[in-house]
Amino acid sequence: MIDDWAGYPDELPKPEGPFRIVKGEEYNNARNLANKINAYIHKTRPDLKGLQIHEMKPVKFGGSPISIDNKIALLPKEHAKYTAYWNRILRDLLKGGN
Repeated sequence: MIDDWAGYPDELPKPEGPFRIVKGEEYNNARNLANKINAYIHKTRPDLKGLQIHEMKPVKFGGSPISIDNKIALLPKEHAKYTAYWNRILRDLLKGGN
């Protein structure tokens, strides 16, 4: 599904597939769970203040909302680069009818 990594920031390794677009109630439930876990991480890790939790394989693409191995704390500016990349991929895939 993702074979063009152009524009993916170099700082983190690329997540492995398979990738699938998670939609509707399944996505909402997974995103809510990820948000709860991320809030818990922030509550128990005050050293992460000012950082944002990023799912390396996004929940929207089938990444685990709960696995610590799928999460990393990033500065907001760094997180924005990854978010922009994945949003572009999502737009391109949806435009293509996938």
